[in-house]
Amino acid sequence: MSNREKRTHAFTLIELLVVIAIIALLLAIVMPGLRKVKDQARAVVCQSNLRQWHLCWKTYLQENDDKFAVIREDGAPSRWHEWIYRLKPYYQDDGVFTCPAAAKAERVPGVSVSSAGMSSGSYMGTLDTCWRAVPVLDETPGEEIHDGSYGMNYWVSNQTVNLGGLNKRNFWGSDVSTGSSGENIPLFADSIWTGFGPQMSDNPRMAGSETGIPNSTSDWTHSQAINRMLLKRHNSRYTQVVFLDGHAEKVTMVDAFGLKWHRNWNIGRVDEITWDDYPWAQESSR
Repeated sequence: MSNREKRTHAFTLIELLVVIAIIALLLAIVMPGLRKVKDQARAVVCQSNLRQWHLCWKTYLQENDDKFAVIREDGAPSRWHEWIYRLKPYYQDDGVFTCPAAAKAERVPGVSVSSAGMSSGSYMGTLDTCWRAVPVLDETPGEEIHDGSYGMNYWVSNQTVNLGGLNKRNFWGSDVSTGSSGENIPLFADSIWTGFGPQMSDNPRMAGSETGIPNSTSDWTHSQAINRMLLKRHNSRYTQVVFLDGHAEKVTMVDAFGLKWHRNWNIGRVDEITWDDYPWAQESSR
């Protein structure tokens, strides 16, 4: 074969650069779509996990005369993580504790939790990391360390006494006697801690939620507790919630104020909240 024929079949530098440019352009077009598909897949798994928690909860109710669990009983300390151990007989895979978008527990410097029945090794999660619940073994023998990314609505409890600023009149009490189908009563949701008890005085958090990192202890106390579950975990303006009637859906940060968190919650509160209250929330489809 002559040198001329060899040169005829070879690529020039310009041709190689053109091919590389075309490949780069195609990747730029395809990658956002792939990321969107990945985010959607994570959201589907997250909703599936939440539905499984609802099934565990319903099974617990069926075996306990349709009465919700209590957070504190017989004068014992309040145990805000109680649902983890109450529902232990009804799940088999610890994977249901974590959303795929928050699958790693990692302590955030300066953030810890001091809660009844919890050791100092417990800490809150963030937008993309799990919380860690470490029981005090001498108080709760046999209980295990758990990492997770979901929290329970504390108001779904059969409490008869005030707890940590939560008024006893607001607890739902039981599954059957609520006088509601439960379609607007949250049970579990994305959360940076094991649970939350929203109150009518709660307000949107203006900063910090874009990372999901608590700014101070005031971000996880019962004051402003609704902000524990208002996260951009799914690359959007919504959080995942499962309701007492068993359906799960994504709820925007604004619409969360229109859910029936407790017996005396005024769902009209949602009319006071706008997207101007969330300057850090990215514009995206619901």
